[in-house]
Amino acid sequence: MRKLKIWNGRGYCARNHDDPRWTHRDQQHIYICAYSRADAGRVIEEYCGRKPPDSELKVYFSECWGNSMKGVEQVRGLWVQFQRDSTPIKVC
Repeated sequence: MRKLKIWNGRGYCARNHDDPRWTHRDQQHIYICAYSRADAGRVIEEYCGRKPPDSELKVYFSECWGNSMKGVEQVRGLWVQFQRDSTPIKVC
């Protein structure tokens, strides 16, 4: 059985112009649960339609879940914290 990995980082690379919740620029934070960094890129692509460069995830993301995700089940997907101190929302 493959083990899921977790990351959190800036929301810039997952901005979805079709999602009206993206109203406050540069305040979004995202949380990803995926099988690998490549899979994390695919999860982002599923949501916003474009895959971020691998360097984005490698350089600008931490391999931890973060306090905002405390108690959230680790399942493959993408959560966005649209405003600072708000509850992250699963979008994909």
